[in-house]
This record gives sequence, C-alpha cells and structure tokens, in this order.
Amino acid sequence: KAGRLVIAASQTVGSYWLPMRLLAFQAVHPGIEIHVRIANSEQVATDVRDGMADVGFVEGDIDDAALSARRVDGDALVAVVGARHPLASQKKLPSDWMTRTPWILREPGSGTRAMFERALKKRGVRLADLTVQLELASNEAIRTAIEAGGCAAAISDLVVEKAIKAKQLVQLEDELAKRSFYALRHKERHISKAEAALMSSIAAGAAP
Repeated sequence: KAGRLVIAASQTVGSYWLPMRLLAFQAVHPGIEIHVRIANSEQVATDVRDGMADVGFVEGDIDDAALSARRVDGDALVAVVGARHPLASQKKLPSDWMTRTPWILREPGSGTRAMFERALKKRGVRLADLTVQLELASNEAIRTAIEAGGCAAAISDLVVEKAIKAKQLVQLEDELAKRSFYALRHKERHISKAEAALMSSIAAGAAP
C-alpha cells in the first residue's frame, strides 16, 4: 500500500512506453512514491548495478553479469526523412541510399544507436561509410531536426508514429530491425513488494 521506487529508464522507453504504465500502476497503488531517472541504456544499467535505481527499463541487450534482464515489450527501428527530403518522394530507393544521405544519430551508449549499428552490419554497411551530420542525445531533438532538414535518422517507431501519420516524416523501406524492451534488476538485491507489484502490473499489460 505504501513504498518508494526509483526507476531508471532509457530515453525511448522512458518517454514513450513507460509513462502510461506508471499512471496505470499508480491508479491502483496511489501510496507508492515513484521517481524516474531518464538516461541512455548504458547509464541505466550502471544506475541499477550501483544501487541508484531499484529497477531499470531499456531497449536492446545489456551485457552485465550483475544484472538480470526480463523482456517486457518491444518496438521497431525505422529509417525516416522529412517530407521535403529528396528520398521521400522516390518510389524505389537506390541501393546505396544509406551512404548518399547525411544522418542524424543518437549518441554512443544509447540503445537506439547500438541497434542501428547492428542493423548496418547485417546489410554489409559500416557506420564509417555514412555521413553523420549530428549526434544528439534526445529523440525529440532528432525528430525535430529531421522534419526541418535534409538528413535521415534511425529511430524507434514509437517516436515517429504520429509524425508519419501527419506526413511530416516519411519512413524509408520496411523496419530496419525489431528489438525488445527489458526490465533490469540487480541479481543480489531483495525485490521489494512495491517492485514486485510494479512488475506484476506491467506483465499484465496494465496501461490506460
């Protein structure tokens, strides 16, 4: 009925997936105080490992022997450009389109950046082959920059879904990759009743 939870979440999860689930949880457990820290995936793992957070939520895999990871959901990584970008109106993209347009990417250490690099590798493309115009630590900053400029971005479909429907952005090709969202916790720390209740709520798919 009462308690306190400190949650660390990566940007995509913390901004687009987690909020409505926390609201649903607090509607049932109003006495539990929740604090959320948003950072990139590597920092979230560090916060959980160092005891700065009770539980973390990230997109993509985290390789840390001290942490357990439990899949809770997922999204897709998509490549998008603004409506005025030259590629936006092309019905068939050239095979080398990735290396012909500049990119705006998330910073190293983010789950989105790591996923994009893996997707490139599967296509036989290196990150060094791309022209990286900017690196930004905010999904919203990237979305805004892409809408206004002549660059492409690789970003979660959760971030750009509304902008694509509004025709402010255009998705190029099918999804680049699918990825999972994971809940992280320290293997050796006690699970509080508040944390157990939160995880139960998320497992049940409790969202408005």
